[in-house]
Amino acid sequence: MLDAISYFNPLANKQTFHDFKQMATWQKVGTAVLTCLGVIVAISLNRRASCIPRYVSFPATSLCVWATFKALVALATSKNIPTEKKTDELKNIPPALITPPIAPVKEKTDELKNIPPALVTPPIAPIKEKTGLEIQKEQCAALIQKKLGPNEYMGTAIDNGDCFYDAIAQLLIKEGPATVQSLRKDIKEALKDPAWEAHLKAKLKENPVGLGSFEDYVQNVSPISGAESRDPLWGDASREGVILCKKYGFNLRVLGAGLLVGAIKGDKKLKDLKENHHKRLRDFEGEDNTKMKETYKKDVKAIRRELYKDPDFYFVSEDIYPKNHRYQKTLTIALFSNHFVPVLTR
Repeated sequence: MLDAISYFNPLANKQTFHDFKQMATWQKVGTAVLTCLGVIVAISLNRRASCIPRYVSFPATSLCVWATFKALVALATSKNIPTEKKTDELKNIPPALITPPIAPVKEKTDELKNIPPALVTPPIAPIKEKTGLEIQKEQCAALIQKKLGPNEYMGTAIDNGDCFYDAIAQLLIKEGPATVQSLRKDIKEALKDPAWEAHLKAKLKENPVGLGSFEDYVQNVSPISGAESRDPLWGDASREGVILCKKYGFNLRVLGAGLLVGAIKGDKKLKDLKENHHKRLRDFEGEDNTKMKETYKKDVKAIRRELYKDPDFYFVSEDIYPKNHRYQKTLTIALFSNHFVPVLTR
C-alpha cells in the first residue's frame, strides 16, 4: 500500500529522472508516448468533471501524470534488460568488489599435454601371473639356499648348454684363467687316456645321452669352433666332473633340488578333477565338448600352480664326486631346473 502511495510523492524517489536517462532509446520513447496519453486522458476527465474546482483538479491531474511517468520508468528499469550505461556504472565500482569472470574449464587432456613427461605418472602395468616353471625355480632355489652356509650364495651361469663348465670355471678362477673352452679341451685331452676312455664308455652305456658311439661323444664334448653350428653337449658331474676333479685336485659337491613329479600326479585334487572331467565327457558324449576341455586344462594348471608352491612336493639331494677319493679342496655347484650355477662365498 505504501509503495503504491509513493508513486504520487514527487520526492519519494529522486532517481526517477536518473533511471530514465539510463533507459534504452526505445524504452524512453515508449514511456514518453504512454505518459502523453495519460496527460490527454487526465485533461479530458478534468473537463468533464466541472463540479470539481480547478485549484483541486489541476494539482490532482499533475500528480496522476507524474505517478504514471514514474510507474512506467520503474516498470522499464525493473526488467532484466541491459542498458547502454551498464558498463559506465561498473567503472565506478572498486576493482576489489568486482567478481572476476569464471574461466572455462579446459579438457583434462589439454592440461596433461602441458605437463612435462617426467611428471606424468605412467599407467600401472597389470601384474603378470608367474608360470609353473618360474614357481618351481623359486622353490628349488630357496630349498638349496637352506643347505648353504651363512657366507655362501648361488651365483649365475650362462644358459646355452655350457652352464656346467661355466660354473666350474668361475670356481677355479683362483687356480688360473679357466674358461668353458679350456675345460672342454681338458676333457678331450683326458679321453686319450685308455683308463678315462673305459670310464666314459661305461658311463655312456648306463646313460647314452642320445649319442650313437664313443667317437660321437668325443666330437660333441670338444670345444666348439667359430665355424661350427652344433649344440654343445651338456656337462655331467659323474662323467666330465670326475675328470676335472682329478686334473685340478678338488671334490665336487653337487646340491640338487627338483619337483616330485609322482607326488604331483598322485595328488587327490588332481585325481578328483580328472575323474569328474571324464565322467562329464561320458555324460555329454556326442556333443561339442571343446569348452569343457579348455576349462579342465585351466583348472589343472591352477591346481598345479598351487601345488608347486608347497615345499613338500620337492626333493633336495647332495652328492660329492669322485665317490672314492677325498681332496683337501671342495667346490660346490647347485643344480635345479636342468641348470648348473656356482656356489660362491662372500
